[in-house]
Amino acid sequence: LRHNQIFINGQPLARERVDGPCHYAEGRNPEDGRECERWIERLDGSSHQTYQDPNQMPQDWGPVVVPARSVFVMGDNRDNSRDSRVWGFVPFANIKGRALVVWWARDPAYGGLSPSGLVEYFKSIRGSRFFHVVK
Repeated sequence: LRHNQIFINGQPLARERVDGPCHYAEGRNPEDGRECERWIERLDGSSHQTYQDPNQMPQDWGPVVVPARSVFVMGDNRDNSRDSRVWGFVPFANIKGRALVVWWARDPAYGGLSPSGLVEYFKSIRGSRFFHVVK
């Protein structure tokens, strides 16, 4: 990752910025969101939409060598993703299939499962994202 652009085997991943407004809300309340930049990245005939915060310093990370029979997983919200940069590589053996839908989503800004935080935990559930189709 060099200035927010992905490089694979030393080659930059094809990408282009999408013009127009971009507002990203992490939680359930759209007013809590922030402005963003939207990008389209292309890899192996597929395109993927990503989001970046224009107010953050461009990120540089790596390079890393992905071990054999493993993958490196990177989130679409690059400035706010807990992905392989945090928890490491994913062995092929741990991959059971292709993601089809978002089956569970919650806003991590809300409380956990402590007795005092139980109500907050239920407020954190993002039902509007349940069964959202993954492309």
